[in-house]
Amino acid sequence: MNEPKWVVLQVTEKCNLRCKMCYEWGDNGAYLKKNNLNNLSVHKIEEIFSDLRDYNVYYELFGGEPMLHPQFADILKLIKRYNCTVDIPTNGTLLSKYYKEVVDANIRRIWISLDGPKEVNDAQRGQNVYVRATEGIKDLQKYKKEIGSKYPLVGVTFVVTPDNYKYLKSFYVEEVSKMNVDYFSIEFQLFITEERYKKYKLFIKEKFGLENAWASSGLIRNLEQFKDIDIEYLVDSLRYIKKEIENTDTKLIGYPKFIDVENVRKFYNGDWDNMKEARKSCPFPWVYMEISASGVVTPCHTFYDIEMGNVNDVSIMEIWESAKFKDLRTKMRKCITPICFACSRYYN
Repeated sequence: MNEPKWVVLQVTEKCNLRCKMCYEWGDNGAYLKKNNLNNLSVHKIEEIFSDLRDYNVYYELFGGEPMLHPQFADILKLIKRYNCTVDIPTNGTLLSKYYKEVVDANIRRIWISLDGPKEVNDAQRGQNVYVRATEGIKDLQKYKKEIGSKYPLVGVTFVVTPDNYKYLKSFYVEEVSKMNVDYFSIEFQLFITEERYKKYKLFIKEKFGLENAWASSGLIRNLEQFKDIDIEYLVDSLRYIKKEIENTDTKLIGYPKFIDVENVRKFYNGDWDNMKEARKSCPFPWVYMEISASGVVTPCHTFYDIEMGNVNDVSIMEIWESAKFKDLRTKMRKCITPICFACSRYYN
């Protein structure tokens, strides 16, 4: 049995933004229908850290917005106590509140979402988000310098959408290149079609006897939403940034991996099975698990529909080594779901 190597903790389902493209809280977000929003208890987080202390686990905190957890500072103290390797993606609006604790906890990397210059970012993410996020980055960078800390490494994440792709190149040149960040991640907005969603529901019903696919519903988009994207312009922008960033200390990552007009066109035409990234299996059930804010353990990042157990009932390692998890690994050994391409892990 492989040991867990990558564990994501969804510490809260709450978010203070309503970013248009978000599959949780966006225009079509699955979480909009939730009546009660959960937080993963600090006690349970400590129990997970303790149970996995003998393994070399890489953690991520996830949300919602992780910094909205009512005991976020206590979570950071636990991370420091257990000497965990942790990344935190955040919308950045609360970073000025917690930057000292984040640095002192020796977080490995923090990812701040910025989708363009102020007007463009705020149109997509909300009023005054840009200013709050960039001030948070400045506060964190200043404090790191004051105490001589290398960590956390700082990354900016840009989600490419039909509304902001034309600003990508100028945003990098005029702003990101001057932020002194360690990473710039350019990530296409992931989505599925209604047709693929129906295939997925049939897949999990036949494979696992599941009727509910609530978590994935927030990814559904119409291909018409992306038809006006100038793919040649987008590819040229990506290639320009790749060339320019090679001469800096900033690392460029993101997805899709293969940036050419034909491949990107297949992405936006919904021809995912014929992209260069197309795969027929996924290694993650053997190395990865995610614990939702309600305690549910799943083998996937985006798709919380397939549940392996709940840490509020049994220990994390009991779930990892359970017959249910083993059965999933057997069934998924030589296949993927019809919507796996809409998971960021798919492109890793």
